[in-house]
Amino acid sequence: MKRSQQKSQTLNEKEIITLLGEFFVLKAKTYSQNSVTDKYKLAIYLSMKHSFHSFAQLDKFCNDCIRLGLISTHNLKCITRFVKYFVERTNYFQPTMPEQEYIHYFFNLTKRLKISTINQHYRMISLFLRFLAQKGINTINLKGIHMSFLKDKKLPSFLNDFQYKQFLNEVKMLKENTLKDKIHKLALLFVAYTGIRRRELGHICKNDIQENATQYIIKIKGKCSQERFVSIKKSFVGNLLNDLLEHRENMGLNHQYVFSYKKDKPNLHIQTPMKPILQKIKAVQIRGNNLHLLRHSFASFVYRESRDILLTQKALGHASLNNTQIYVHMNEDVHNQVSNFF
Repeated sequence: MKRSQQKSQTLNEKEIITLLGEFFVLKAKTYSQNSVTDKYKLAIYLSMKHSFHSFAQLDKFCNDCIRLGLISTHNLKCITRFVKYFVERTNYFQPTMPEQEYIHYFFNLTKRLKISTINQHYRMISLFLRFLAQKGINTINLKGIHMSFLKDKKLPSFLNDFQYKQFLNEVKMLKENTLKDKIHKLALLFVAYTGIRRRELGHICKNDIQENATQYIIKIKGKCSQERFVSIKKSFVGNLLNDLLEHRENMGLNHQYVFSYKKDKPNLHIQTPMKPILQKIKAVQIRGNNLHLLRHSFASFVYRESRDILLTQKALGHASLNNTQIYVHMNEDVHNQVSNFF
């Protein structure tokens, strides 16, 4: 159906409950009746004219069907919870809401449900959205939204809270005798406190670092020439950063790249000399010896502290959760929220 022929994208509570009821009855009639002992009684129940005026009535319909042996109607309840979640927030349901809203909803389910269960919810909700489209209501195609967290795959290694804080304490104790010592120590702190990629680290210039009363605000040159900003408290790195820049100036090295040794170009191989340093730090010995481990740990730590996947996405400079490579600048509120976790 052409967009111009489709109905309004916003459905009030009464409208969406009516549509849910119609869908539930249709689906119930298609489910296997192998567990039904009294098929005549079930047939009578399904042939009745059902009126739905609340979410509770939808749940009652499912429970009645289950008691009659139609076990599969249990799967419909996740659709009720899905719609109810948005109606309680906005007083309406919008099938064409931004993709991020769908992603956020499914991601939040990962806190308490198995991936296999969430995928079942995903399939049921997709069926309902398809039903709405068949009714002439403009909807979104869930299959077109990339949600990699619904794939049951091995998670990357990361440090837990205790290991992460232990790591930071150990790094702060590293020596600062030579220019390289200072570069390596500052690099570890930058990645641990901001989650930036090693390539982004190597490209940081002196004029990319701005400051306010309490924080450094650093412009990061990300993938595909996209820029974003990260923050780090002055109290964490201020003395070391100033000492490094002064040390370099005393050596007659005035190039712009903060983490380069002597050449005025990005240090794209900074991870190589960092590996033996990381190997000596007890907190990371069992997890790995590369800088990306710190990025994963940062992401895990920020999300555990905030329980906000969108904030974590901004903090990392990740592509949007639907994998469209959209980068966003961190505003001052995000800077404060992230840096204050530590």
